[in-house]
Amino acid sequence: MSSETKWHPTRGLLLFSVVCGLIGSGPISVLIAGDIPSPIPSYAREQVSREDATLRSVAFNRDGVGIACGDRGVIVRSSDAGATWEIVESGTDCSLSSVQWTAANRAVIVGGAYDRITGISRGLALTSADGGETWTRSPDQELPRLTQLEYSGELLIAHGDWSHPLLTNRFESRNRGQTWQAGNSNRTPPFRLPGAGELHRWTQATGVPVATRHATKISDDAICAVGDHGVILVSRDRGQTWSATRGSERQTAILIVSRHGKRVPWSLLGNETLESRSRVALLLQDSEINHSPSVSQGDEVSDRQLIDESFGKVMQVATALGASGADEIGSLDETPDRVARQWIDIHRPAVLVLDDQLDTALSDALFQAATEAGVGRVVRYTTRETEESSRGPVAHSSQTVLHHEAVLARCGILAGDLQADAMHWIDPFHSGSVAIHVHSLYEASSHLQRGDSLVSGLPITPSHQLSSPGSPASRRKLQVAQARMNQSQRIAKLIDGSRTASQFAANMSGALDLTAPEDQFRLAWSLVLATKQHSSSFHAVALHEAALQEFAERFPEASAGRWALIRADVMANSLEWTRLRSSLRESLASVTRIPVAEPVVVSPFQVDDQGVRTASAISPVVVPKPEMIDLNKPKRKSEPEVDLYWEFNPLVLFAREAAKQRSDEETLQTAGEQSTNLTRLRDSDHPWSEVLRKSGRNTILAFPAAARPRLDGSLDETCWKVSAPGPGLMNQVRVAYDQDYVYFAIQCRADEVDSDPLVDRSSVGVRDQDLTSSDRITFWIDLDRDLMSAMQLQVTDAGRVHDAIDGHADWQPTWYPAIRRDADSVTAEIAILRRDLVDLPIVAQESWLLQAGPVAAGQLLQAEIEPNPRKWVRVVFQP
Repeated sequence: MSSETKWHPTRGLLLFSVVCGLIGSGPISVLIAGDIPSPIPSYAREQVSREDATLRSVAFNRDGVGIACGDRGVIVRSSDAGATWEIVESGTDCSLSSVQWTAANRAVIVGGAYDRITGISRGLALTSADGGETWTRSPDQELPRLTQLEYSGELLIAHGDWSHPLLTNRFESRNRGQTWQAGNSNRTPPFRLPGAGELHRWTQATGVPVATRHATKISDDAICAVGDHGVILVSRDRGQTWSATRGSERQTAILIVSRHGKRVPWSLLGNETLESRSRVALLLQDSEINHSPSVSQGDEVSDRQLIDESFGKVMQVATALGASGADEIGSLDETPDRVARQWIDIHRPAVLVLDDQLDTALSDALFQAATEAGVGRVVRYTTRETEESSRGPVAHSSQTVLHHEAVLARCGILAGDLQADAMHWIDPFHSGSVAIHVHSLYEASSHLQRGDSLVSGLPITPSHQLSSPGSPASRRKLQVAQARMNQSQRIAKLIDGSRTASQFAANMSGALDLTAPEDQFRLAWSLVLATKQHSSSFHAVALHEAALQEFAERFPEASAGRWALIRADVMANSLEWTRLRSSLRESLASVTRIPVAEPVVVSPFQVDDQGVRTASAISPVVVPKPEMIDLNKPKRKSEPEVDLYWEFNPLVLFAREAAKQRSDEETLQTAGEQSTNLTRLRDSDHPWSEVLRKSGRNTILAFPAAARPRLDGSLDETCWKVSAPGPGLMNQVRVAYDQDYVYFAIQCRADEVDSDPLVDRSSVGVRDQDLTSSDRITFWIDLDRDLMSAMQLQVTDAGRVHDAIDGHADWQPTWYPAIRRDADSVTAEIAILRRDLVDLPIVAQESWLLQAGPVAAGQLLQAEIEPNPRKWVRVVFQP
């Protein structure tokens, strides 16, 4: 067999899976689109040039030719051993993370980005055969975002995120990056950004207040280092002295420190970079976007991989908006004072901006370090959902407010657009408009004047300003932006004024047709979110389905559009939504319906003298009838080109497997037979593999209960002992069942669930209360394992309860919770009527997916577009 026809096992299996029907029976074509990874928004690209982008990697060949790469697709080249540099075209504006020479004139660069809404990791590889003067993109449709390159002999190795098509995070090339194959999974910790200690040592060594990201040897005596703001430093005497050969004297003007990605004031950050032209850096106390505790505990490498992907999205948004990037504060095991001093010394900003939700010790340490280092201004910000009438940055003696409808003159957009676009990656279901309130904590001089920027009145030098002056938006852009003020009210009017789903679809389509192309995605997603929030009736659900369908038809090539189509299918067919639709139809019989304050009935499990609280409802047997099921499925247009990363995404595989088992397409299916691609995922090293196995550390065996447990908050009954969880579960989750009820129990640490501060006598025994302001224990029950719909039960330690299906409280099951708190733990027991979950008796080897654990006060309970495999376990019912 010739080398041109050599069969690679992994690629062969991938092709075989596609041909056998994963994609479809029509012609197969592979998507290698020029706009994947998705580009930076046009307003950000126009206002910030590559000149100021942070450089992440640098390499020199033996002839002294150097190549450095970094954010916003920047590549710079030197032909004189680093003395001078020039930008060369890369053909992309996503982050480029690593560069490697593979021969005298051949080099490879890798990087990548994440999709909007779905967060799918996309990679790219660039090759040059002329010493870095021109670059060509390799076939990379199966690669995720790549962060690190190694070259040894003829083997080029890339490390990055997990590739769902290739089932690995390690990739190999034997032809200098022109093509790539799957390597063995990388079980070493993934590449990490330099920490405070390492960056601080570089700052002390070079004497330059800039974060150094990478360094390499030019020759035996010469070293080159690259870092934030595009700065390049060179030493000709083995690191004794340094000089800037690019970006001389550039430094950070504003350092923003936030608790985590959801707390970053993105509109404020973008206002300072894109409008005021200031150099901004971002620090996060916590790298994880979602702070819900995991149900299952994985290995350190896999967990670190998931955290890195969350942090990568924050990094992508920060750099797209013109910031130098983002860093993690790092471990506070050392004193916060030392860590704070290091970060202040690394950046030496003119202004320090502190999140009001930072840990008190860290916030105080940063404040102290900043004032001691001569930082000119220290401010603290808060974010609030806004209904205020102010339209721009308004200066007061004690605070500045940046309203979401402030018009940014250079970009020709609203401040809220920056926040909304950022949330597409950080928190896609976030739909609120926020105002940023900035309070002054410290001024180095009492005579400084304030203005629209945080640096107004300070002695700012050109080194604090972006190199490119940018250009004001056209008059037309400003008019378009002003016309979009009060858009939330217009969206609400469009929804309220639509009497039918078809009328709403026509109105939505017309509104999008009249919207500028660069704003259509944002508006369309806003309509999806708005109809989701209002979907508390059968009519409103129909509007939400119409919004999903229109979104899918508008953006068929985007993974977000593909997600919308699957979500619409799930709403039409899932077991949970079939039951919810019957409840929504029944609710139409009431002229006025108040969803709370229903009295409870006496629990058959209650022991009065022990004070166990209960919640329940009289529940009839519900058997879905044909007229209760909405058969108006979304109409599909012609299928877009194949996107391997989407087709092999675990969410897609789970959803399609669930649809197959439900026979959504009304075709004959082989019951219980798992798809080939889910089997591949199960046998891999990915965290989802544990959930797919019917035995293992992420599997709970549910045994029949010989006798009903007494709900008293103690787990001493026999049914709980036989279903004791394995060592891989962080929270002690247990499941049992009998003919009439399904029983759930969980034991959490006492410090994970604070006492409910809002309970009073009138609230005990009332169901479907708003529990957002209290810590609570939640159970998510996914009957058909599609990861896109679930039944949700919540209970506080005081016994206040809420039940819903995907947030819809019209589902009214009969269930009985009991909570007990002691010094070390909080234990919850729940019994729920089986027929309120499934119509037919549970059979042996039937399995559900379950998510259970504490949720902190202030955190909304909503599904994730990217489910975290560490939060789900598989429940397998035993005979």
